[in-house]
Amino acid sequence: MTGTSKEFDLSLRQVLSQLDVEVVEINDWSCCGSSSAHITSHLLSVALPARNLNLAIKQGLKIVVAPCAACYSRLVMAQHEMKENPDLKAKVEEVLNEKVLDGVEIINIVQMFKLVGKEKLEQMKKVNLSGLNAACYYGCLLG
Repeated sequence: MTGTSKEFDLSLRQVLSQLDVEVVEINDWSCCGSSSAHITSHLLSVALPARNLNLAIKQGLKIVVAPCAACYSRLVMAQHEMKENPDLKAKVEEVLNEKVLDGVEIINIVQMFKLVGKEKLEQMKKVNLSGLNAACYYGCLLG
């Protein structure tokens, strides 16, 4: 978000501040390795997001919003795969040198806006865009 998606990051933070949504980054988070990790190593593709989820839980976060569709996909897939495959979870714990924690919900930006509520979004409307033709792209992984 702060690299190749800097404009998305800035605009999203501005929108969230207008909606009174507090943004707290996960301390010491690392890239989920969205493309390169799962091509290189399945274990790495699960361990990287698992590390971030553990950090979020240790920080006391209950919900992780992943605006990037690839990050959202990797976080959800890692969480799902570890629940379904105890052997994989054990290998991830070995790589991380700690137990994989549970208790955080992962949502994408569309789900976050649903949590904010349509009423609040309507109240924030400043310009009527009903006549505007627009095409939204939330990322191919959010379908």
